[in-house]
Amino acid sequence: MLQSGSRLVSIVAGMGYGKTTLAAQWVARRKSHSQPVAWLTIDPSDDQPARFWSLMVGAIELGVPTLGDGRLRRNPAPTSCGDNAFIDSIITIIAEVKEQVVFVLDDCHALKNRGILQDLDYFVLRSAPKVRFILIGRSPPRLSALSKFTLHDGLIEIDAVSLAFTRRELVRLANGSPLDADRLLELTEGWPAAARLAHRHLETASSQNPPDGTSAPFDHQLLRPLFDSYGADLQQLLLSVSTLATWKVEDLNHVLGRTDGAQVFERLRAETGLIMGVSIGPGAGRHFRLHRLLQGFLDAHAAADPTASLAATHARMAAWLPEHGRHAEALVHAVRSGDLDELRTTVATSGLELLWSGESNLIHEMSVSQRGHPLEELALLEGVIALRAGDPTVASECLERLKRSGTGHHLPAAFVVLATALQAQLHLSQGSFTDAVGLLEKVVEQPPLDDLDVYLTNVLAAALVGVGRFEDALALSLQASRLASDRGNLTALVDARSVAAAAHVSREEFGLARAEATWAIQRAGETELRYGPSLRPAHLVAAWCAYHALDDSSARFHNTYVRRADSAAPVIAHSNSKLSLILDFQNGSHRHEAAAGLLDRVRYDLIHGVFPPDLAICSLQTASMLLQLRHGDALETLKSELRQHQGVSGELHTISAWELLAAGHFSAARKLLSAVTAGYVESQSRCTLLTAWALACRVALEEGRAYEARIALGEALQLGARSGSLRAFAFAGAEVRAAVVHEQLYFPAFGHIIARITRFRGGGQSSFCPPLTHRELDLLTLLPTFATVDEIAERLLISTNTVKTHVRGIYRKLGATSRREAIAIAQDLGLLPATASTPASSAVPDGALRSLTPRYGN
Repeated sequence: MLQSGSRLVSIVAGMGYGKTTLAAQWVARRKSHSQPVAWLTIDPSDDQPARFWSLMVGAIELGVPTLGDGRLRRNPAPTSCGDNAFIDSIITIIAEVKEQVVFVLDDCHALKNRGILQDLDYFVLRSAPKVRFILIGRSPPRLSALSKFTLHDGLIEIDAVSLAFTRRELVRLANGSPLDADRLLELTEGWPAAARLAHRHLETASSQNPPDGTSAPFDHQLLRPLFDSYGADLQQLLLSVSTLATWKVEDLNHVLGRTDGAQVFERLRAETGLIMGVSIGPGAGRHFRLHRLLQGFLDAHAAADPTASLAATHARMAAWLPEHGRHAEALVHAVRSGDLDELRTTVATSGLELLWSGESNLIHEMSVSQRGHPLEELALLEGVIALRAGDPTVASECLERLKRSGTGHHLPAAFVVLATALQAQLHLSQGSFTDAVGLLEKVVEQPPLDDLDVYLTNVLAAALVGVGRFEDALALSLQASRLASDRGNLTALVDARSVAAAAHVSREEFGLARAEATWAIQRAGETELRYGPSLRPAHLVAAWCAYHALDDSSARFHNTYVRRADSAAPVIAHSNSKLSLILDFQNGSHRHEAAAGLLDRVRYDLIHGVFPPDLAICSLQTASMLLQLRHGDALETLKSELRQHQGVSGELHTISAWELLAAGHFSAARKLLSAVTAGYVESQSRCTLLTAWALACRVALEEGRAYEARIALGEALQLGARSGSLRAFAFAGAEVRAAVVHEQLYFPAFGHIIARITRFRGGGQSSFCPPLTHRELDLLTLLPTFATVDEIAERLLISTNTVKTHVRGIYRKLGATSRREAIAIAQDLGLLPATASTPASSAVPDGALRSLTPRYGN
């Protein structure tokens, strides 16, 4: 320990770090070689000049046998400090010893008397070079000798870091025990006394119950005696400091309500040895904390015996921390202060900040802890969080409670506005967009100035999308995005971009909508918002955009994300369920049920009103599904529903032309489509117009008019590039998609669009199959039997006129002119059972199958 040239060793650490053990082991080895060592353990009662020097003389006589003849006691010990003559006499007598003499002073931190410390300093500095000193204590004594020996490399310092157990040492200690060394290191942070206690506990306790920070061995055998050994003032300082998880030195002034925080810090570190450094990050300054075990003990002690001084400490921190952006800590202190007014004040500031930053867990914990004394402010915050998660129940109950109690008018101004926004969001979740706009337009400040304004602006913008005021919604979304970005409010920024995405998709600007939704999802993916419920609208927009871009796998991914959520606003859930049915149909699962379900939702939308583009695309998709399934009755139901509502003439014309085209009536289909493409009939959606052009291309191809087909194809590609919607090319069938590839040299500007169309592979049967009614299908199966009209009528229990009407309908839809033609076409389409036979003499003219023969291949 005492290397050559070193005259002083300082061993400083907290209790239980093995300071005395280390020195005792070294002394034992020295004594085994008969080398003199004087050892004095200092007690707080020894802090008197006469007693201290008497004990020093006794230790020297005991440790150095040659000086036990009484010469050291010729002069009585001084009763006051500053008697250099007495100290010089001791120095002179010790200098006569030929061997090296070592003084060990244990528990030096017990020396507080400034005079004794000055005399001891004099003794150390004036002693002969062969006299060495070992000073042991929780804190180093205030001796100038320490700094002087440091300058001349005569000082060896051993601190708590050097004495703490390393992982390798803990592995050896825990060898053969069920307690993992890493767990032991995490629990004790290398504190030797705690590590040995934990190991000893395992020898007597079950291995299934390893100790933790609150276990009896630590509490009763280590921490309680340690805490009791401190003075009352030090105990109070530790309890006050323990109210902070981590802190800087300057924080102590606010914790303690005094100005000597730096001195208190030095005292805590010196007298406990249990102050640990914390790595926060570059530029954050040095942070500290109490040892993990001591912190747990102090928390339990404060909870069991709360005092007024601790409550005052928590109140001071609750008032000070929000100024430095530490809102989560401020709320914790406000709760622990036990002061309801202080808690209300802190919630009014820090609670809102936590809401904007997305830290909802702490708000929920605060609300649960205050169930006995519920705060309206906390209830409102919980209502907002629950509603964002898709659960309007909590929000409704909160507003109803405010209404019954009549306390809403006594809330802080920000929370009065928040209650209004919460009511507006409830209207949004119920689809009452007009009511939401009416509420919010009265309170929203323009331009937004703070996070609350951004929140209100986002809710209003979402409501404006619902009422079709897309320009206003986009303008508000842009304002909210700028301010949220400036304030670092990621939650509001994601909301604003999601609202912008919804506005763009409502305007059928699917390219812009997809960019906004993708940005929101990717940006939120970098933070804890990644799986937040607030991303449901963005995922739903992304799903619909992918559907329009013929990217069904991405549509399925995003829509599954929305479906996986526990709950969602009715508008979102309804739109999500429609897309789910479409994707299920395309996936080939429950096709008949999916088609029937989507038809029901279209009928519901026609009655209750939804976004016109959404209604249009779902109507077209329903028609496509029914044509593929040949559900003629259901298709008639869809057209009948569309006829009863104004504003859907374009969709009705397009679906009717589609049906005619499937039946081979190209001329009639062309006339209906021309009315849509020329604008004589108004359409609700660009997708309808695009579908009309794509179907017109199909008609031209069937009629062999290549130039007209190219013109129609160019119009469809131009519309698709402008809106980002390509679903019409799936509706038009494989022949039109083949024509796109064949004619791509004529459209060099649409290369990226053509590449998407080329990659698409439509599943299922062709949507160009004639839709026969159930009665027509029943009658069709009897045609191969060549039964007469009367025989068919008798078998189906209908009149002969009804049979003739259905037969004419079958011929018209199949494009046939005779029974033999109808049978041949039905067999080719798979409409007849496999057992049905066709006479060998039956022949089908080439022209009758024009609508079924791909021109460019699939």
